[in-house]
This record gives sequence, C-alpha cells and structure tokens, in this order.
Amino acid sequence: MKTHGEGAHDDGKDDGSEGDDSYPGSDADNADDDGDDVDGWSGDDDDDEEEGECEEPQRFRSLSARTMPGFDPEVQANAICCIVSSGELFGLAVFDDDLRAFRICEYSEDVHLSRTEALLLQLQPRSCCQLLHSPEAVKKLRSVADSCGVGVEDAKPQQSRQVDLEQDLLRLLAGTEQCGLGKHLEEQRKKQGMRALAVLIAHQQLLNEPANFNSCTLGLYPLRSFMFLDKAAFSALNVLPRPEESQRSATNLLGFLNRCRSHIGQRRLRQWLTQPLTDAKRISQRHDIVEALHDGEPTLRELEGNLRHVPDLERLAARLHRTAAGSKGQQASLEDLVALYQCVQASEKMVEVLQNHDGRHAESLREIVLGRLCSSLSDFANFRALVEQTIDLKQAELRNYCISTAFDPSLKQLAKQRDTMREQMEEARADVEKKLGLGGNKAKDGRLSLTECPEGLALRATKKHQQAIQAFTGKPTLKVLSIKKQEVIFTTAELGKLNKQLQQAVDDYQKQTDALVSKALKVASTYCSVVERLADVLADLDVFAALARTALTAPCTFVRAEVDETGKDYVIDGAVHVLVVANSQSRLHLITGPNMGGKSTYIR
Repeated sequence: MKTHGEGAHDDGKDDGSEGDDSYPGSDADNADDDGDDVDGWSGDDDDDEEEGECEEPQRFRSLSARTMPGFDPEVQANAICCIVSSGELFGLAVFDDDLRAFRICEYSEDVHLSRTEALLLQLQPRSCCQLLHSPEAVKKLRSVADSCGVGVEDAKPQQSRQVDLEQDLLRLLAGTEQCGLGKHLEEQRKKQGMRALAVLIAHQQLLNEPANFNSCTLGLYPLRSFMFLDKAAFSALNVLPRPEESQRSATNLLGFLNRCRSHIGQRRLRQWLTQPLTDAKRISQRHDIVEALHDGEPTLRELEGNLRHVPDLERLAARLHRTAAGSKGQQASLEDLVALYQCVQASEKMVEVLQNHDGRHAESLREIVLGRLCSSLSDFANFRALVEQTIDLKQAELRNYCISTAFDPSLKQLAKQRDTMREQMEEARADVEKKLGLGGNKAKDGRLSLTECPEGLALRATKKHQQAIQAFTGKPTLKVLSIKKQEVIFTTAELGKLNKQLQQAVDDYQKQTDALVSKALKVASTYCSVVERLADVLADLDVFAALARTALTAPCTFVRAEVDETGKDYVIDGAVHVLVVANSQSRLHLITGPNMGGKSTYIR
C-alpha cells in the first residue's frame, strides 16, 4: 500500500481559531437539516439523490451513524467543557480536572453544528454546559451532544461577566503574582473563548476547590492540529466501541489496537484515535517509533513487561496535588507512594532496555522517548530515598502499607508496647483455656481464640463448650458477652484491663504513625509536576508498544505509509479496513464504488 498526504500539513501557527479559511469538509451546503444525506467517501447513494461535491479528505462522513458510548473515567480524560455563541461565532472552553489545564478556542459554525460535533468527539468530556444565542441552536446542540455521548447543562447568562473572569483567573492560574494576565494576551483576544471560560468557571464552581488555586494553566486549543471527524465518520470507521462493547473488543478500532498495559496508555490511545494529527512531521515521528519497536521485538517484549508496573500516574499526580493543597477530595496514600516507587524502578529498567537498542530509528527513539524518560527520572532520586527510609517495603509486598519502625525510634518503642500487650493477652487466653480443661484437646473446635468484638479482644469458644463456661466457678471469673448460633464470646476482668492498655498503646502508635505519614505525603506531594511529566512519556511509550505489538500479531500485513507533506496527493492502493480482516469469519461483504454507482441498488 502506498499512501500520500496522511493529514494535511499546516505551516501556519495554530492560534485556537478557525480564521478566514472555510472549515475542512464542511457540509453546510450539501447536507440536509438532519445531517444524513451527504455525499462522502464512505456513504451510500440512493438512486434519486443528486451527485454532490466531493468533500475534502480531512473529513469523512457516513450514513451509518450510531450513538457513541457514554463517559468512561477509566479510559477518558476527566474533562468538562462549555460552549457559548454569538450568532455564527462560537466559543469553547475545556478544563482537564486531573491536569488542571484550561484550553479555549473560537470558530465559525454552520447550522448543523458540524465543528462543535467534531470537537465534542475529540474532547469526549464528561459533561458540557451551554449558553447559546437561540433556542434552535440549543436544541441542535442537545441532539448533537446526545449522539456523542455527552450530557448538556444550561448555564446562566450572568455567569459570563468578564470582570469576574479576570479576578477568577488571577486566583486560579499559576504564575500570575508578578505579571497578572500579561502572559495570556493571545488567549484574551478570543472573546468568545474567554466568555466560554467565564461560564465554565462559574457554572462548575471551580473556585470551590482549593486544589485549583494558583496551579492551573491556560492555553489555546489547537484546532488545526487535528483532523476533523464527525460522529457519522466515527461510526462508519468503527473508531470507538459501542455502548455494549468492551474496550478490548476486536469489533472496533480502539479495541483492536488496545494492547496497552496501563490506564494512562489506554487514555492516550483513545486520545490519538479521536484526535488524528495533521502535522506530517509528527506523524512521521510516531511511525519511526512504532517501526523501531516492531523491528526490535526483544526490546518490545521487555518494555511490555515493565509497563505492567505503571499505575494510573495521571490520577496519582492529581491526588498528590490535592494532598499539597489540603483539598477535601481524595488525597494520596502510602499505597500511592509504593506504586510510584515501583513504577520508577520499572522505568529505570526501561531506560536500560532503550539504551541498548541499536536497530532502525534508534536516534528517533532516543530523542522522542528516551531523552524525556531520563529527564523525568533524574528528579526522582530523593523520592526513592524517601520511600526506602520511611515505608516498610517488606510489609508493602503483603499489601500492608505502613511506616517502617526503623525510621523513628519512638515509633519502634510504641510498637514494642503494643506487641507486649498482645503477648500478655495471649498468656491470659492460654491460662483460661488450661483452667477450662481445653488445652489438651487437639480438635480444631476445642481451643479458645482471641476475637474482635465491641469490647475489644475477647475469648471465643464453640457452642458445645457453653455449659462448661457458664458453670465455671473458679478464678478468673468468666463473663459471657454474647451467645450465637455456633459460638460463645466471653471475657475476664484481666482481659478487660489489658484491652484498655492495648487500646491506649494502639492509639499512641496510630497517632505517631499518622503524623509521620502526613509528613511523608507532604514531602511526596512536591513531586506532583514530576509525576505528570513521567505520566506523559510513559503513556506515549505504552501506545507505541501497543501499536507495534498489534502490527506483529494482527491477521493482516501492515505497511508504513509515505507522507506527502504538500497534501496534494492522496493515493491508496490495495488497502482494507483492519476490522474487516480481523472479523473475516463473519458473513460480511465490502461494497465499494463511485457516487451514483449503484451500491444502494445492489444492497436492496
């Protein structure tokens, strides 16, 4: 297969607006109100429809539209957005909650909201609020958003005041103490985009979250960096799974390519599929990395083994940030620190693997992946020392996450007092067992045991020993606490005293441990930005490895496309959709032909 012009290359700067050029592949002139009867690359033709103009190759349409799946937090970015309009000029603002990143843009829209539909499919937000100029536009937006699996909420007009927006941004954005909003003059020129941002902040009450203060970023959404695909094209190409399909189902493109080992890899793969690049250079760089891993299968295998130890670093970084900000949301734990520690160890092994790779495109691999990975890991030296000194890693292997007693002498002393109390309680249990005459019984149900109850630790015996316990008149005095169907729970005065002493020892130990855990997490929270950088490069690497593995094991042969950077030629020879090959055992017929060529007639 030989392909030219994979994505149009735009040498101009992407300023977050559509500009004067017409929207790529706009169907405002050749589609009806429902957006169904269009002539496109993959559409069917009725005998009585007129031949329409061929759409530009940046946007494909199909009649086989279907409702897209709803928001899935495991494989989608935790984003919310807002859409506003003034006539034909629309503004969009989106906020990634995990990365605390605002992006805005503005664009001219048609009556079918084609651009808005494409943007919703690119962003896949969990919710969207709107403040549009007319009831007809609102109705159309709800229809489009519903088909994209996005819920729409109504915002209030008073939420778009610019005065409030400037004050809000000064509180939310990082680095505004010295120069205010002077770094964001380009964004402020997008009036509708800034209006959408004001509505988004007010409607979603982002100022109520302390973790957002002085930590957010603001930039332009790169409209021209991605190919526009509408919902019909997504459906026709089977890009995403249906609502009833899994993320790894071979009946959709995401599932077919999803050989990722981590959650961040799955989210990045979904992002790349919904945001196809138009930059020929970046496309070629991605091809280089996939080809390098495809040719170096031993390297690929070792990378895959280590990628299994990569946790959801994006969500972990968000928890670390909330810990530093004192947020009421979910904060980091010792388990998160251990998971990050193990990820750093696995990443260092991957560095060694990549350094030893000397096959094709080794230079691209070092520049795009290895360099970024080494840069991120260089900042984790002190973090490794923190975890190794403060956390009991042997207990962590048993999924018991606690501070190491060797870290703090006072903690070791408190642990000794706690263990002494438990030993004394065990001696009291053995004494009562002996006096009841149960010590020599080897049967499993013939011995006493210590068990948890509202009073603390108490003695437990099986129901058949109930009479012996109640009839016992010697020392110590036995007090029955409860009688159940299969057991009897009782205690003694000595156990009662030991319970109070044990509880005090446990409280003292827990208080000291909580203080040490809080200090350790406070120090670890300063690594939030470093974790985000590590997540970015490992997500890319996971997707590269997944694509290389797919190319190695797929039931068809993949070839690398030749990219025509001028975007003038688009030639495909002998190509077939991969899902056709993957599901070739089904009774499926692939019918191709020009417009008005009789495809619909043949199907009927």
